[in-house]
Amino acid sequence: MSTELYDITIIGGGPAGLFASFYAGLRDAKTKVIESTNELGGALVHEYPNEVLRDVAGFVLITAKKLAENFIEQATMYEHAICKNETVSALEFDKATKIWTVTTNKGAHKSKAVVLALGTMEKVQTKSKLLVESLKKNGVKINEQGIAVDATMNAGMPGLYACGDVISKAKELNFISMATAEAAMAVNNAKKYVNPEADTFPGYSTDIRKDKPNYHTNPLAD
Repeated sequence: MSTELYDITIIGGGPAGLFASFYAGLRDAKTKVIESTNELGGALVHEYPNEVLRDVAGFVLITAKKLAENFIEQATMYEHAICKNETVSALEFDKATKIWTVTTNKGAHKSKAVVLALGTMEKVQTKSKLLVESLKKNGVKINEQGIAVDATMNAGMPGLYACGDVISKAKELNFISMATAEAAMAVNNAKKYVNPEADTFPGYSTDIRKDKPNYHTNPLAD
């Protein structure tokens, strides 16, 4: 079992999880990503890699595989811990220490906050029944559409957030642009939970991190 404590652990390496990972780096959060398969990208790489997407903000036409590559490149700008081929079977919250234990088929991980970016609830119920049972045991409300969250993307437990297709909403709203917005909200509120002195709003990306050595300047500048 890993004894190293992380600020935010993101479960799921699809678009929502990857953008959450990037945003957590933007917020200087010590972050871990746990992905059940051997490859990041979620449905973009596992289900329809060669399909052309037309409804992603900022792209007129882009293949799912290329979009996944962009998500991965963005997320890995930061030196996060990434665990592949690990299936989460249980979550447990210690009220005394306020620490989450994330149990997988390879061991356990410790985190102050957890962000669930699991894909559709239908898939989760098929592939991760033990996780669904664990969430319900913790008092997380789950219906046919997904995990119930509030306006902060909190899933009803201290430090537990969810984003993307796994949250309870109409299936018609399960698209990538929505998932990335939810991921940013989940991470910003998780950061505030982990560090109450932090602002929920991180500032605009054009202004922040300019004092950091890995800050990416405007690629269009001379």
